[in-house]
Amino acid sequence: MPHSDYPQFGLFWPGKTAARACADAPAHTVVSTDFGAGLQCESSPHAFVEGDNLDVLKQLRTPLAGRVRLIFIDPPYNTGQQFVYPDRFVEGTATYRKREGGARRSSGKGAADSGRFHVAWLDLMLPRLLLARELLAQNGALVVTIDDHEVHHLRMLLDEVFGREHFVACCAWQKSAAKKNKALVSKSHDHVLIYARDVRKWERNLWPRTEAQLKAYRNPDNDPRGRWQSVAYSVPSEDAHRRAAYRYAIETPSGSTVEPPAGRHWNGLPDRTARLQRDGRLWFGRAGDRRPRLKVFLSEVQGGIVPDTWWDHERFGSNQQAKKELLAIFGEAEPFSTPKPVRLVQRVLEMATSPDQQDIVVDFFAGSGTTGHAVWQQNALDGGDRRFLLVEQSHPTGDAAWPTTAALARERLRRASAVVDGPGDRGFRAFRMVPVDHAHDLTAIGALVQGILGGTRTAGGL
Repeated sequence: MPHSDYPQFGLFWPGKTAARACADAPAHTVVSTDFGAGLQCESSPHAFVEGDNLDVLKQLRTPLAGRVRLIFIDPPYNTGQQFVYPDRFVEGTATYRKREGGARRSSGKGAADSGRFHVAWLDLMLPRLLLARELLAQNGALVVTIDDHEVHHLRMLLDEVFGREHFVACCAWQKSAAKKNKALVSKSHDHVLIYARDVRKWERNLWPRTEAQLKAYRNPDNDPRGRWQSVAYSVPSEDAHRRAAYRYAIETPSGSTVEPPAGRHWNGLPDRTARLQRDGRLWFGRAGDRRPRLKVFLSEVQGGIVPDTWWDHERFGSNQQAKKELLAIFGEAEPFSTPKPVRLVQRVLEMATSPDQQDIVVDFFAGSGTTGHAVWQQNALDGGDRRFLLVEQSHPTGDAAWPTTAALARERLRRASAVVDGPGDRGFRAFRMVPVDHAHDLTAIGALVQGILGGTRTAGGL
């Protein structure tokens, strides 16, 4: 095994050097226009490509380098199960031993063979992540959903590709609210990894306040500054002696006096308290006889909520809600067993893209097309001009109505376009990858890129 496969510290596996080289190897297929497969495509900036996402990324690495604001992907989780698409990346023992160079481990067969359950998945992800990073703008980010099977390996892989310093967060998305009573521990969440292209330049947006959060702001005293909520005006005393000056009596509007609670002190010396009281920023209750609380005015706080790492199902949707969304579009059929909810992707779009910048959103594991649906929905909600580029392979589905996952995703987009209500373009131009020796449309890659960048768009019934 070449020494370069085994760095001093980091994630390594037999064949890593070859997997990395795949990112620079020539593509076996090229982009071709898929006539008749698009929707309202004469003027649409959105694009859908059917084919191997590795080859698509290779085709895009130069014309879209540094131009993509957000890459959102939901790759195979390597669960060992069989869905509409294969989700089992296991090599046979003999094949894995050959990859290792016939090496035997003294720690036993189990330790020696454990890598065969992961190496094929790592081979899949490494070159695609390397190319994905090249597409991202300096203020862009990659967001990846994953579960427990590969999250530990993916963290190390992304640390290597993006640099550990550009890690933003590992969020927990509550994919299910239902308890699995027969499980040792009921698994309720998946992980969402966020890496910035350059964490110093990443432009993160605030999330809009929910109706429940806005209801916390009221105006019971008819303050002319508008709605407010109150927060405690006392804080814990970790050093009672040093904070003695902050423990004093405050006269309430009713004429009584109050002291801070035991183990706490006021959040200011007497002069600050007096200023706040004169300015009507301390609330002593309706009767004016309670310990003071500090009034925080809605008009003075930042215009949203700082994103956090807990993504509950009520705000972000769940797997069950995602299936209901597909059923609402496809009727009684359930063509895709593991879709992501539209709301989950919308929240990512709110955080990581801008409605007025023609931001490009790429999903090269498009699955059922949720990302495209979410881009349309979010654009309709906030008047945005985001553009999506989806890539999905031709995995057979066994359903004559949509025989491949790519056909299913296109059909989902067609049906979603009719149910999204609001402004925005809801068409897409369709392309497919064809063998190099079969290429006949040498302008297709230019048309794809030019359209999504907002330049002159090609006409025709794509």
